[in-house]
Amino acid sequence: DGTIFVSDDYAGAIYRIAAGGGTPVVVTEVDAKLGEIAHMRPSFLPHGEHFLYLIKAERADSSGIFVGTLDGKLKKRLLPSDTAPRFAPPSFLLLFQNDRLVARRLDLARLEVTGDAAEVASGVEYTPRFESLPASASLDGRLVYHQPSTGQLRQTVRTDRLGKRLATIGEPGDSNLDLSPDGRRLAVVRFDVELAPDELLTTAGVIPAARCDPRITPCTPTASAVRSSVPRFCGFWMTSSTSTKRGS
Repeated sequence: DGTIFVSDDYAGAIYRIAAGGGTPVVVTEVDAKLGEIAHMRPSFLPHGEHFLYLIKAERADSSGIFVGTLDGKLKKRLLPSDTAPRFAPPSFLLLFQNDRLVARRLDLARLEVTGDAAEVASGVEYTPRFESLPASASLDGRLVYHQPSTGQLRQTVRTDRLGKRLATIGEPGDSNLDLSPDGRRLAVVRFDVELAPDELLTTAGVIPAARCDPRITPCTPTASAVRSSVPRFCGFWMTSSTSTKRGS
């Protein structure tokens, strides 16, 4: 319905505001008695009735991944975690564990995490200070994530499910990859490499559909895929190191 979340990643609650503007309305309340510091990284679950968010707190038993509602009446802890999750259809949470991207099934009716974690990808890059999972999934089963950097600019590449490289996407150095819901556009943060190292600026860009995904056929969900303990992704985009150096 055009609702936008607003939050401060360092302290405070989560607010909502209409896409057309207006006064922000508080959605969550930080509970100082529980040692809570910040409610952050909100993201909607399907149908827009519930949303996921991360609570950072001084107490371990108060931190973790929570689910809430826009009216503020629900605050339910799903998992202990220092990293915000990503939702992957039809009913999975993507999580970061020990340099791995894993999936846990989320019961959307009961709002409970069930089953064991299943590995989706290994060797995934994660920057703790951002508390954000370096991965994104589209509604039709495409996945993007970051691999560790070797100090060089990384090039985003597109592969099939077996790991075969199909094409490069965007420019070397693109980061903070985020797939559109239909899996045909990729939002990125791009550094201006023409400036001196101490003058770098970042800009957000969107790679058009024709450059992002011209050849992968969208997944058609099947009964077996829905029952599976790990999501089946149609194709992958990942960043890997290239020999391109900044300023070259």
